[in-house]
Amino acid sequence: KRMNQVAVELTGKWMEQKLIPWMNEGKAFDVADEMINITMDAICKTAFEYEISEEEKHDFLRRNEIVVKEFHSKSISNPFRKYFGTLLPERRRALQAAKDNLAFAKHIIRSYRAKQNPLKGTIIDLVTSNTCYENEDEMAADLIIYLLAGYDTTGYTLAFTLLELARHPLEQKKVRNELSTMSESDWSQSNALRTAVKESMRLHPVSASGALRQVGRDFVTKSGYHIPQNSHVITSMILLHRNPSVFEDAEKFKPSRWEHASTEQKEAFLIFAAGKQNCVGQSLANAELHSILPKILSQVELEVEDEGTTSYFLTLKPSGAMLKAKAISPDSDHKE
Repeated sequence: KRMNQVAVELTGKWMEQKLIPWMNEGKAFDVADEMINITMDAICKTAFEYEISEEEKHDFLRRNEIVVKEFHSKSISNPFRKYFGTLLPERRRALQAAKDNLAFAKHIIRSYRAKQNPLKGTIIDLVTSNTCYENEDEMAADLIIYLLAGYDTTGYTLAFTLLELARHPLEQKKVRNELSTMSESDWSQSNALRTAVKESMRLHPVSASGALRQVGRDFVTKSGYHIPQNSHVITSMILLHRNPSVFEDAEKFKPSRWEHASTEQKEAFLIFAAGKQNCVGQSLANAELHSILPKILSQVELEVEDEGTTSYFLTLKPSGAMLKAKAISPDSDHKE
C-alpha cells in the first residue's frame, strides 16, 4: 500500500516538473531513462526511507554499468582478469566503482539509523535489525542487491508498456477510457490496464535470458527429448513467451489474448518464475506498475517520436525510444 502511495506521489511530481513542461514545449523524452528515475526514487523512499538525489542516481547508475560490464561480462569470459586486475585500468575502475557503491549503501544505512522515528517493517529496517549480519559491509552489499533488483526490471517494464501503448493508440485509448470510469483508488484493478501490462511483459520479458536450474530427476519432453537427472537447464524467457505454438501472433502486441487465456497460455507465463524460488519482489513490482502507468495514461496521450532499438545486457531494455506527450483528445479517431 505504501509503495502505491509513493509511486503515485513521485509520478505526479515527475509529470508536474518534467512531463507537462515537455508537452507544452513539444519535446520528446527518453521513456527508459525517465521510468528508471521514477523507480529508483520509489525503491529508495519505500524500502530504504532515503531521498536519493539526481546526482546520486546518476553516479550510482554510471558506477553500476562499469561494475556489471567488468564482473558479469569480461571477467566471466576471461577468468584470468582477476589475477592481473591491478594491471588493467578497466578492472581498477570497476573495483573502485564497486567500493564507491558500497560506500553509498553504507551512507543510506547511516542515514536511516540517524532517524528519530524510522518506519518499521521496511527492507532497511529488516536488514539493519538482523543479527545474522556480521558487519555493515554485509548489510550494504544486500542493500545494493535490493536496489539493483528493484529499479531496472520494473523501470524497463514500465518503459516497454508505455512504448507499446504509444505504438497502439487504440489500446492506449481503451485503457484510458476504462480508467475514466473508475475512482483513482481502483485504477490498479482495471482489466484493460492489467492485460496491457501482462502482454507487454510477455512480449518484452526484461529478464530475457531466463533462469538456470539443475534437474532433480530424469525428464522426457513432449517432443521425446530425454533430459537426464542433474542436467543444467536454461529456460529462455523470451523464447518461452513468444512460442507460436502457445501464443497466436506471438510477435504482436495483443492485450486481448489475456481476456480469455487458455490454460496453456497461463502456465507459459512465467515472468516472475514459479514455485518456492519465484521473484520475491513481484508484489512491489506490480504495485509500481499498476500505480505509475494509470497516473500517466489518465492525464496525457503518448505517441512515438523515435522507436529506438531494443538492447540486452542482463536486462532487456528499450534504448533511445523517445515518446511525446500531448493533451488528451477524447473525440480523436485513432487508427493503428
